[in-house]
Amino acid sequence: MQNESGRTMLEMLGVIAIIGLITYGAITGINYGMSSYKVNQTFNDVQDIVIGIEDLFSWSKGYDFSNAASGTYAGCSKPFAAACE
Repeated sequence: MQNESGRTMLEMLGVIAIIGLITYGAITGINYGMSSYKVNQTFNDVQDIVIGIEDLFSWSKGYDFSNAASGTYAGCSKPFAAACE
């Protein structure tokens, strides 16, 4: 018998298949992680916007916003403030 060294084609295909499965699992995990990061980042951005809006309107603690939906302001029957100037 001859002294054979090296690997067979079947062994090489097995190694490639295992590497493929590991790569598939890694890519799936990375995609899940990126998706979670994007959701969390969007949530944080929306939370920052809400806090900014609250800070913007914090100066008007005693102001009556009951007529804000109609677009009229106190002392002016016309919509929008520019029309009353």
